[in-house]
Amino acid sequence: MNFTFSHKKLTDGKLYLIYLGIFVVLLLFEFFVVDRAASFFEVAGNDQTFETLSYSGVLSALMIAPAIEELFFRGYLNGLRKHYWLITPQVLLGIIILPEWTIEISIGFLFLLCLILTDRYRVDDQVRISKLLFYVSMLFSSVLFSLFHLSKVNHHSGYISFLFVMVAMLPVAVYFSYIRYNSGLTSAIITHMLYNATALTINTFIYSS
Repeated sequence: MNFTFSHKKLTDGKLYLIYLGIFVVLLLFEFFVVDRAASFFEVAGNDQTFETLSYSGVLSALMIAPAIEELFFRGYLNGLRKHYWLITPQVLLGIIILPEWTIEISIGFLFLLCLILTDRYRVDDQVRISKLLFYVSMLFSSVLFSLFHLSKVNHHSGYISFLFVMVAMLPVAVYFSYIRYNSGLTSAIITHMLYNATALTINTFIYSS
C-alpha cells in the first residue's frame, strides 16, 4: 500500500470553503452535542464566558493559548522529516504535567520512533515523512492536546472526564492539524483564535445571567 503524499493540494478558494464548513460543523457539534452531554453527565468547565474569565483569561484564550498550543502541538506537522524532532518537547512536557499518562504517552512516542526510523520518502529534494507517519503523528499530538485540557473538566469520574475531553477536543485538534499542514502555522493560529473567540461569544449569549 502506498502511504506517500501526492502533494496535489486544493486551490485556496476551495480550501477556505472547506475550513469554513468544518468550522461551522464543529461549533454546532460543540453546542448541540458536547454541551448537552456535559449537562446530562453533569460535567463542569464547558461554560466559560467573557464574563466568567478575567482579563488575563480572555487574553490567554484569544491570543496567547492559540499561538503557544499551535506552535507546541502542531508546529512540526508540515510533512518534513527535518522538523520532526519538534515533537519531543510536547512528549516531555506531557510526561511531566500528566504523570498518570506516562506509560501511554511513552508507548505512543516509541511507536512513532519505530515508524520514523523506517520511514523516508524523498520528493523535490526534500525528505518528507510518509502519509502513514503523518496521520499517526497528527492523531498522537491531537490526543495529547486533548489530554492537556483534562484539568479544565470537572467531574468525579476520571473515565467520564477522559471521554468528554476526547469527544470535545479531539475533532478540533484534528481540524487545526489539517489547516496547519495545508495552509501553514500562521493560518492554524488565526483559526484557533477565531474559534475560541466565537465559542466564547456564543457561550456568553447562552450562559450569561
